[in-house]
Amino acid sequence: MTLSQWHEFSQIVYNILVGLSALATAGAYALIPEVKRLRKIRSFRRQYPPQSFGKTWELIGRRGIIYVHDLQLKLKRHVANPATMTDLGFDWNSVKGLSDAEFERIGLGSPIDTEKKR
Repeated sequence: MTLSQWHEFSQIVYNILVGLSALATAGAYALIPEVKRLRKIRSFRRQYPPQSFGKTWELIGRRGIIYVHDLQLKLKRHVANPATMTDLGFDWNSVKGLSDAEFERIGLGSPIDTEKKR
């Protein structure tokens, strides 16, 4: 191979590698929201494990809106959407209804949301 052929070959390889690098970066960038979502799910599952249901937390509902009642912090946290209920393995049938007075006595904490933001 002549020097000019080597130069041409190296340019082709370089262009291919730059293209592959761009594709790999774009693919990794697309995964970031899903990784963040999975981390949220893991964190919430640690906070509200199934074996602690009824001991340290419970699900409460009022007017069709579901909350996690953190019995230790004495706070209710809005479960933002059905996907969050599913992601955390919460049982729709275990939601406890409260009277207005009982509901109002519980402080309001930050919402729980596992859906990825657009």
